Amino acid sequence: MNRILICVFIIICPFCFVNSQEALSFSQYNNNKLFINPAYAGVRNAISYNLAVRKLWLQTKKSPTSYGFGVSSPINKTMFSLGSVIRYNNIGPMNYYDIKGIYAYLVRVNPQTLLSLGVSAGIGGYNLNTMDLRKIKKDDPQFAYDIKNQITPNFGLGIYLYKERGYLSISCANIWPNKFDHGVQSDGANFSAPDIYCGTSYAFPVMENVHVKPTIFYKLSIGGFSSLDIGLDFVYNDLIMIGVSNRLNEHWCFMFHYQPVKNIGFCYSYEIPMFSYLGNPGGHEISIVFDIDKYYRKTRKRRFYKKRDKSVKNLRSIRYF
Repeated sequence: MNRILICVFIIICPFCFVNSQEALSFSQYNNNKLFINPAYAGVRNAISYNLAVRKLWLQTKKSPTSYGFGVSSPINKTMFSLGSVIRYNNIGPMNYYDIKGIYAYLVRVNPQTLLSLGVSAGIGGYNLNTMDLRKIKKDDPQFAYDIKNQITPNFGLGIYLYKERGYLSISCANIWPNKFDHGVQSDGANFSAPDIYCGTSYAFPVMENVHVKPTIFYKLSIGGFSSLDIGLDFVYNDLIMIGVSNRLNEHWCFMFHYQPVKNIGFCYSYEIPMFSYLGNPGGHEISIVFDIDKYYRKTRKRRFYKKRDKSVKNLRSIRYF
């Protein structure tokens, strides 16, 4: 356990003294862990594909839209895993994208606990069309130039500690601060910097085939935007999950997850804002997870050694939810 705490300290501390701006966000953070934590690569013990789409402010022209696609897989009979993530975000005149490669290594803490350490590296690009902005002062020099496909490096770190019924996830994205040149003198506000993500969940059996799973997820953009999500999910017979969560002072989210077969899961969520901003009607989010284990040669080293607790006999590992 001391080694785990040291790993957490090493990952988090270097990034607690810099500024940042808000990063991409999904409400289904439990379904989209690979997008925010490179250490999740390979945890599902299969070649895993993840597709997510998020659409907000549906009645607004050029409303915020996010897309994400990820794939990861363990390397046969090893503790190594590889993966990749592609994300795209559009908000009116601005769009952002990034492409990352991922590497993760799995360490056994004890017979029923595993720790994954992950790193990611890639590039990101920003575009801003100032012609689409309504300016109070038309000759404002801060909006006199467009940002055209500015490419910047992107690096991330993460840890993922998990058991059959629970997990702890800590990661840091954009650990390399990048400044964006928009053609005028900058006051230092136009740059990206680390975003820290912390999440945890645990499944409690309440009756046969039914588990209750409280979740907490915290996102911190140092010097900028931060959010806290608190949720509660109900899992029935390893088939259906119904959940509700609240992003404090922002919105409520209602979620429905359906797992028709072991290797395919669908999830839909609807967000209801707590306050009405310009008639914001809320938003939708859909994610699909598809696993293929046919071509992966499993190793016992990635499994939990001891006999499973009888209270979880009808629940697969929580990492699938």
